[in-house]
Amino acid sequence: MSRYKILPKLPVPALSDTLDRFLTAMKPLTTQTQHSQLIKSTNSFSKREGVYLQNRLLTFAEETDNWASRVWVDTRYLSNRDSLLFTNGKTTLKTRLKWSTHKEMLLAISQHLFSMVRLMETIRDERLPQEMIGRVPQSMSQYIRLVGGYRVPKPKIDTQVFSPHSKHIIVMYAGRIYRMPVYNPADGNKSLSVEEMYQLLSQVMSSSSEETQSHAPVSLLTALDRDSWSSAREQLIQDSSINASSLREIETSLFGLCIDECTNGDDRDSVKRVTFGDIRLDCKNYNRWHGLGLQTIFTKDGLEVFFSEHSMIDGILTGFYCTIPKIDSSTTDKLFQFKSAVKVKQLIWEISPRTHKQIKLAKSKLNIWYKDYDYFDGDFTEFGRDLFKNYGVYYHGFIQLAIQLAYYKLYNQLTASYQTVSMRSFREGRLEHPITVSEDMKTFVESMTTSSQSDRERWRLMLRATNTYKLLLSETSGGHVFVKHLQALRYLAEKENLSVDLFHNSHFELFIEPKLAISSIYSTLPLSANYPLFNGHFVGLHPKSDSIYIFITTITSRSPKTSFQLYTEIVSTLSVLRDLMETEGCIE
Repeated sequence: MSRYKILPKLPVPALSDTLDRFLTAMKPLTTQTQHSQLIKSTNSFSKREGVYLQNRLLTFAEETDNWASRVWVDTRYLSNRDSLLFTNGKTTLKTRLKWSTHKEMLLAISQHLFSMVRLMETIRDERLPQEMIGRVPQSMSQYIRLVGGYRVPKPKIDTQVFSPHSKHIIVMYAGRIYRMPVYNPADGNKSLSVEEMYQLLSQVMSSSSEETQSHAPVSLLTALDRDSWSSAREQLIQDSSINASSLREIETSLFGLCIDECTNGDDRDSVKRVTFGDIRLDCKNYNRWHGLGLQTIFTKDGLEVFFSEHSMIDGILTGFYCTIPKIDSSTTDKLFQFKSAVKVKQLIWEISPRTHKQIKLAKSKLNIWYKDYDYFDGDFTEFGRDLFKNYGVYYHGFIQLAIQLAYYKLYNQLTASYQTVSMRSFREGRLEHPITVSEDMKTFVESMTTSSQSDRERWRLMLRATNTYKLLLSETSGGHVFVKHLQALRYLAEKENLSVDLFHNSHFELFIEPKLAISSIYSTLPLSANYPLFNGHFVGLHPKSDSIYIFITTITSRSPKTSFQLYTEIVSTLSVLRDLMETEGCIE
């Protein structure tokens, strides 16, 4: 992490280059007439507002470590008013943990907490090993934001606060929230042992089972849209100083731990349940606090899930979770006899009638959203990455072609889509999301939907399209961030209340907010992730040597096709393209 300062700053692309790339990206997605209109709007922008905004961006870039990351966090996350259920990623460990007793479960979670605290210390003290790609150091700045990070709801745009030296975590169980120390102030603020954490978790579980009075699931409010939650939070503070104190404990915690009841379903249903939290029994057992930098969820039947606040860290860094030591649930008699000197504290609330109405509203919305949330996953086992070692086809380009062809079969059209590209070789680097549809990709897709093309010609078109895609990703990783560039120019225009015709064009909106997002996760663990788009599909991939794990999320009320329908088409298309490659491809 100490090598961060030597990383170069991300350059600002030339305005003419970005506008050319914008028009190239939009050509396969527009008619000839629409594209001609876009050219006129773009030319007008380049001669008028574009020059002024480009100069403003150059100044802004001088004042910040990474202009693109700053704009991305503000525009995509902090100013996004949607519920965090729909704007945050969730990473699920699909392998269920093994324990046979209540004690074994608590021990396993205690060991996890102990490892998490140590990992937080390692990140905070900048002792995390420097990540490299080849000989190029990668920016490590995102990790530190997980340590005591919290996203505070505010009107119009949220803020981030950080408590990296926090001495406590938040534990959520049976709809109640507890402050749990992870350091002992009577012992020089030494971190608690596994045995002490076990005892504190036992206190949480016993306290919840003994508590008989009704409680208001205040955490439901955090699932509302950001403006509604901001208003409800202010109301809580006005209602009572007790509420203000409870909020302070949550917002300054190191991270969150949620313990859920059994998911009672197959893994696919479990992913949906842990995403939303337990909304059964009138949501009384809701165990989520959206906005925490990091939350770990354990279900009693052994599923482990990580929620990370997307404004803090990108989903591409989910390999971070693999650094947490493996959980061992072996037990000892000594453990159960140990007595801790520190105690947990249940956070309490004084709820006004107005806040009760907001909680009731949140319950209603959660139930609607739950029905609207469509998730499907499955293992494609016919081939994996190893197949491509013998063919001159770029693997990621091949997958992109398959997904676009599948989308075309479903909707009879192509759509703007993006593929995440790491920009961490630059200071404060995060991701770029280049629009990956090209004229070559369009030509190939159309060749696969007509009978006039030979397989030999289709193979030639496939190679051209995948090479074009590879070149795009290579140029992007080198700093040609044309999507972020246009986002930054619009961001500065909005800050100065400058109306720009180009930015109000419907096709520009399609460019900025694609209907198809594609992301890959690389891990030795069986991970899945979901990141729903309000107006389209999120396709996640976990490529393995001999298979591809595919997971898709969709908001059904905003999309005419389901996740299962898209999954079915993708699987079918992968097989078709594999056959084409093996029949016509040249073995090298």
